[in-house]
Amino acid sequence: MALMQTSETLNYIIVDFGSQYTKIGFYGEGYPRFILPTVIAYKNPNNPLEEPKVSYNALYNKDLTLVYPFQEKTVSSHSDWNWRHVKELITGMIRELKVKGEDYLVFYIEPAHSNPNNTKLLIELLQTKFRIPKVHVYKQPFLIFKEMVRGLNKTSGLVIELGHTLSSITAFYKGYEIPTSQKFFLLGGNNLIEEFLKKIKEQTDLNISTYDLILLVNKYFYVPVDYEQDQENFDRGYIKKVEEILPVKSTPITIGAERFRFPEGLFHPELIRQDIEQGLATMIIDSINECPIDTRAEILDNVILSGGLSKLKGLDKRIKNEIYKAFPITVNINTHDRREVISWIAAENFIRDGLHDIQEVQERRLTIPVPETILQYYNEGVNAEKAELWIGCGLLIDKVMLAIYEDIKNRLSQMSHLKIDPSDFFYMMTRERIVTQETYKWGEELGLFRIDIPTTIKMENRTKNEIGDKLDFLIVFINEIFGIKE
Repeated sequence: MALMQTSETLNYIIVDFGSQYTKIGFYGEGYPRFILPTVIAYKNPNNPLEEPKVSYNALYNKDLTLVYPFQEKTVSSHSDWNWRHVKELITGMIRELKVKGEDYLVFYIEPAHSNPNNTKLLIELLQTKFRIPKVHVYKQPFLIFKEMVRGLNKTSGLVIELGHTLSSITAFYKGYEIPTSQKFFLLGGNNLIEEFLKKIKEQTDLNISTYDLILLVNKYFYVPVDYEQDQENFDRGYIKKVEEILPVKSTPITIGAERFRFPEGLFHPELIRQDIEQGLATMIIDSINECPIDTRAEILDNVILSGGLSKLKGLDKRIKNEIYKAFPITVNINTHDRREVISWIAAENFIRDGLHDIQEVQERRLTIPVPETILQYYNEGVNAEKAELWIGCGLLIDKVMLAIYEDIKNRLSQMSHLKIDPSDFFYMMTRERIVTQETYKWGEELGLFRIDIPTTIKMENRTKNEIGDKLDFLIVFINEIFGIKE
């Protein structure tokens, strides 16, 4: 009797729909079977009965309208896919694999900036039209992070994924994603390619493929450490123009300052796009600032670059320098040899390790132990309250607040370049979401957010009710900061 296949014995199709290229293949092969242009082409897009050309067949046909189903136009909203285009694209790619859908499970690598409804409809499409028994879905940043900490004694990091049209940044701490750290921006490889193509068009009318442009970018472009200095060196002739022969009719072209000016546009977008205000360094710093201060040292010890654009010469050094200028602590850059397909490789290894659920988001709080001094003062204050020693209890409460201020200020000075104004210290903790707005308002009403210990004590201000309220506040305040319970 023939054995029936079950979901435990079926192999996986791993698919990563990129805005420019789709990586698709089978688990166990170590590399995508196909890397296909994510494009379809119509003679008449308004004809619902027309069967379009897909992928390479679309690119090498003249007089066709090209459609890129997954290219994002904005980061302000999650756009809905055009399902006519998506169905045609997936149908063509499944045909390339030459398999029966019911014989495979699908591992779908979901983009960071995804519309949940798109994912839901994609699963329905795969299960109904292609009879896929089950679809596993995992987010791209999570998979990249898991892959890049394999074999390392690290559980935190910052994933910078530089895509073709859309890029993203996501921080992880102790294996957990920090949702507020996630940033999206429309700076990617297409910006460099489009500007480079315009420059080439000034020299020749011949058509050149995106693939050939990418080869030239990889060969000649680099990210300068000091853009102004490189521009000056170019103007003085210290940095030479280079000549290249295009594969199309052996046409010669000259590549000049654009080889470093266009990559600089990733950090100063006005050089390549007037509609984008914030560059890569600004977005990275904004993302880090959304991480609890005491987590940043561990996160920046593992800055992960992924995506084809991240292979630009000098990019890793420039990112490291930009981060260090804002956060003068150890910054380590971590890259994969095949970072253009790292998501796919990560998915394969994730399957091999055994699929499991993603950890829930960690609560946002400091992760340092409570200093003994603070606990000592607090416990002495409780004992003083019980003995109705109101003046002594009041002094101990002041000492607790001062000890908290001094301890955390010293810790933060080692983790951040920011100079913290003492008068702004406790409010800063609400901005960092270490303490809640409600707790901050409570402490303000009790008059506890000051950093001096008064030299004189007014007896009338040391009533039993006031002391009790302050002790009640302190246990909540200490719990929120240090994550302890009474």
